[in-house]
Amino acid sequence: MTSIANNNGQVTVTVYFRQGTDPDMAAVNVQNCISQAQGLLPAEVIQSGITLRKSQNITAKIIALYSPDDRHDQKFIFNYFKINIEPRLARVPGVGDITVW
Repeated sequence: MTSIANNNGQVTVTVYFRQGTDPDMAAVNVQNCISQAQGLLPAEVIQSGITLRKSQNITAKIIALYSPDDRHDQKFIFNYFKINIEPRLARVPGVGDITVW
């Protein structure tokens, strides 16, 4: 297990399992641990929410977006991706995480 906390109150806890572990069963076990710990957490944390995601450390696809005629700047393209593309990619079966560089 590793954890990273930043100064905006967000914490990421990553749990690693041995190769060959059933990811569905591991997710159930982690969810059970989260449920047990929720009673110990501040109300603000419960209200903000806890998210459980299954993922593997492999890159399956890299997508590059650009404006061929330079009409749109990097900020516009980033926002377009976050609003229009990322939510759809996240719903594809098997996608565990989306990282934007």
